[in-house]
Amino acid sequence: MLILQSMPDTPSSLESLNKAISDFLESLQPLLQFVAFASIPDSAEAFRQAFEDWKLYFQEQDKALLAFVIKHGLIGVERHFTDEQLWLLVRWTVEHGNDVVNRRLPEFVTTKQIQDIVNGWGTIPYLLCRKRICADAVEAYRMGLHTLVIPALLPLAEGLASEIVSKPRRNDTVRLASEAQMTHPTTDADFGAATMEILERSYYGWEDFSQPAIPEQFNRHRILHGRISDYGTAANSIRAFLLVDTVADMWCRLSAKVAVNLSAPSLQ
Repeated sequence: MLILQSMPDTPSSLESLNKAISDFLESLQPLLQFVAFASIPDSAEAFRQAFEDWKLYFQEQDKALLAFVIKHGLIGVERHFTDEQLWLLVRWTVEHGNDVVNRRLPEFVTTKQIQDIVNGWGTIPYLLCRKRICADAVEAYRMGLHTLVIPALLPLAEGLASEIVSKPRRNDTVRLASEAQMTHPTTDADFGAATMEILERSYYGWEDFSQPAIPEQFNRHRILHGRISDYGTAANSIRAFLLVDTVADMWCRLSAKVAVNLSAPSLQ
């Protein structure tokens, strides 16, 4: 935006008047240059092309971020992380390798933020009935007991998802709920598709238990069936909270049982 400087108060001398006029005319230079450029033939086409290039640049940035969150299984980050935070993680990954995401993800999420996320579930009867489990999970996170946080939260995601889908079937309810949200008008198409891919490829992907697990893997089947021992990390605890929060977000947008005017009590 071009901002024109206003003329100062009336100068007290001819010299200061000349300087004030000179400063004012200098401030008009950006506007005069813009007018001159706009009068050049084909300038409208140049503006259109510049706008298209600008749009393409941001579209490519969005694609890069989506590919990053899918690769590292960062579900629900669009609600709790800024683009700047995600780009910082991208930069660290380029500089230090993929392992840096799990090591440094907890730097972006404080215990207070975890508590705020959980408090945001206060309009959901299913989770209100299980507020003790939610409170224990927050306390376990604060104490660094991540092997307890994750198996406590995974069933909550599936149980809540069962209230969204019409015919819940054991352990695929979260995937079915995510599928159902894809046609909802409030769903961001790109992040909705990313959520589906993370759930199908990572969180709920089929696993061959005869093969060793990926180190620190966040996979529901391996964790709850005892086929991985090093899942208990702070980063995976964050993933578990964000998983339940993602299902809670789906419930709030898809469930006919939502009381839209209900204030959210604390789940502490």
